[in-house]
Amino acid sequence: SGEWSSNVYTISGTPTSAGTYNYTVTTTNDKGCANTAIGKIIVVPVPPYSIGNTWSCDSQIWSGALRNPASCPQQSSLSADEQPPAQYYDRGSSYGYYYNWTCVYENATTLCPSPWRVPTDNDLSTLVSCAEKNHSLDGSLWLGAWGPTGYVATSEFVESPTGHVWSQTAEPPPYAVCLLYDTNGVGIVADYRAVGFPVRCVR
Repeated sequence: SGEWSSNVYTISGTPTSAGTYNYTVTTTNDKGCANTAIGKIIVVPVPPYSIGNTWSCDSQIWSGALRNPASCPQQSSLSADEQPPAQYYDRGSSYGYYYNWTCVYENATTLCPSPWRVPTDNDLSTLVSCAEKNHSLDGSLWLGAWGPTGYVATSEFVESPTGHVWSQTAEPPPYAVCLLYDTNGVGIVADYRAVGFPVRCVR
């Protein structure tokens, strides 16, 4: 719907599907002279069950906590180096799901809806570079943006002063690439694929 008030035309409404929508607004003054403005509204889907606000760093936009159980089974016969018995762990509506890396890798195209994606190691490098450039390596900023630290091991949540976010990039088994953040700052490390960490979507 649209409304003209104080020389401002406001388009408002709630989108129901993603896409690009063109609009044309034509106004006519009391002299009969018309003026036309055209533009487009781009509706982008947010990650399913996204918790909290998105936030950006330069060209990247990152999601909050993700609550998508993916399609990987909860039980697995693969080795403990690859994935634990629970491939994902539900921390509830406030914190989202924690996944082992194999679950993330096998569902990298479905955990985040297009144009969002599970980050690669290059995405993480871009984020760290942005933080360095903007002098935002203070870990408290990351804790505020991405919430609780800790991890999941053997199907139980473990309290920890550090937080991690998986990428979809492998290291030689049993490791994979992830982002680490704590009160000292942020960096890129490799950790065990069997550990449960959260996922943040990027676009």
